[in-house]
Amino acid sequence: MILFLHILEIQMFFIENVSFANMEKGYHYDPGENWAWISIADIGHHFPQPKFTDYKDCLKLQFMDTDSGTEGCIQDHQVLAIVEFLAEQARNKRNVLVNCHMGQCRSGAAAEAAQILGFEVTDTKRMPNSYVNKLLRYKIMELADQGKFEDIPEVRC
Repeated sequence: MILFLHILEIQMFFIENVSFANMEKGYHYDPGENWAWISIADIGHHFPQPKFTDYKDCLKLQFMDTDSGTEGCIQDHQVLAIVEFLAEQARNKRNVLVNCHMGQCRSGAAAEAAQILGFEVTDTKRMPNSYVNKLLRYKIMELADQGKFEDIPEVRC
């Protein structure tokens, strides 16, 4: 009985990768009342208009689903922006929806990397962009080594 009560006290927060179209249609897990949104669009394309607009915080970035050295690939300042945004949402125990065009590669990379910060990932299909995933994970580990996440007890470094 004591173990059961302890489990109830733990507030879990999740991250789900979602496609552009599903973000607009609302085809995703219910994020509840305390959620944030990361939108990753191709360069030159517009961002989706989410069906649910009651998010607490939002980060919008444009970069292509490409690898290092390719025009339009993710930049260092964007990596840092994603990591800092995810850390802030973890501190606030917010669920996060992250979308990209197909909802699998760039958003999947963000979802996979967010696990280090304590997010539970949903069972949504992911094919993480390996370059984006690597950069996000390295940045999380670098900042964790600097003590930047000591206030997030769920961090798994």
